Amino acid sequence: MSPRINDRMRKKAAVLPLASLVGGNISDDSKTKKVEVHRSNAGCPSGEVKLFDFQPAGATQSCCREVPPKCLREGERWEPINMPGQSRTDTENWQDCQRRCLKVTGCSHFSYWQDGGCHLQDSSATMVVAPAYVTSGPPTCEMQVCAGCAFSSGNSCQRCAGGFIWRDGQCTACTSSGGWLSVDGRSCMQLAASDCSDEKVRGQSSNEACCQCGGGVVTPTPFSYPNSRWSLDSNIVMKPEPRTALRYTVDSKCELAAHNLTMDSSTGEISYMSGRSKPVEAFSFECEITAHQATGVSLASVVTVAADVLSYSSATLLFHGDGQEELPLTTGSGWSKFETWLAARQTAIAAEKNQAFKNQLYSAVELIELVSWLSIVASTGTLRRLVSEFIV
Repeated sequence: MSPRINDRMRKKAAVLPLASLVGGNISDDSKTKKVEVHRSNAGCPSGEVKLFDFQPAGATQSCCREVPPKCLREGERWEPINMPGQSRTDTENWQDCQRRCLKVTGCSHFSYWQDGGCHLQDSSATMVVAPAYVTSGPPTCEMQVCAGCAFSSGNSCQRCAGGFIWRDGQCTACTSSGGWLSVDGRSCMQLAASDCSDEKVRGQSSNEACCQCGGGVVTPTPFSYPNSRWSLDSNIVMKPEPRTALRYTVDSKCELAAHNLTMDSSTGEISYMSGRSKPVEAFSFECEITAHQATGVSLASVVTVAADVLSYSSATLLFHGDGQEELPLTTGSGWSKFETWLAARQTAIAAEKNQAFKNQLYSAVELIELVSWLSIVASTGTLRRLVSEFIV
């Protein structure tokens, strides 16, 4: 359905970007709510991604902070001073204390004293004032804490998703050797972590073959970019979700530079080059971004970067409730130029011709009326879901 409508729209007016549409109706009532476009961070604050944890008892959702608001804090610590099962250890510096926290499951914070005292706290701890020589912070200042995580609380992952194990302070995708068996015939899946050893069976020990023993084969963690669309003068910012690596590369055919865009090789973030002007012509292109997670462990994802004079926030808009609407991206020079051009035409031609011209500009989107549950407000470009005929 959507591709057919999109093709007809483009034939009518190429200036209007299009979106696939899913959902139902909207009324003409002015008291409408903006539709929620489903993305991985929908319902979570900025800088956080939504996680889904599917368990036999049901699914739970949580928000995972990809960017700690402030990594290190001086003169603050966490209370209670030690999380269950942990006590003070002595480390040479706060970095070693942070690395200790990174290796302990459930550790959300560390507090380091100048005399070498290192204490770990979980997500239930609260921050309190401390002497200036106390340094505290999260288990990592990098932004990979959400990769492979199913449930997050505080500043740490509490449970890894299926196929991931907790290793080196993060959820790591790992596959155990399928054909390996211990001396007593147990596979890696049947082996408890306490039973791991260096005893070799057919040339391989459990410490080499099994993920829970520190072995196995590490595989790349999947990631993607949001399916966003932009107006020409929007400040384009696209980040991998979740962040899975400390190094990213882009394929040689990518047209980022041709449109004054660039990618941060350490974060994978796509944005405009500093000091460069934004394009004035509509564009759409694809790039293959590769996340290099470790030596020999990498994965590529294709991102579409698109901007137009007028655009909607995503290539796919999901309508899922009465009284909802999706507004076009109209802020900035792209839209204001369009409005100015239309205003100039209004001055130059008769009112009836002006109205016909205006109708022509919106005719592409008005074809959406072929979908019985959707309409458009011609004066604003707002898509509305009709209340009267909801189609499942």
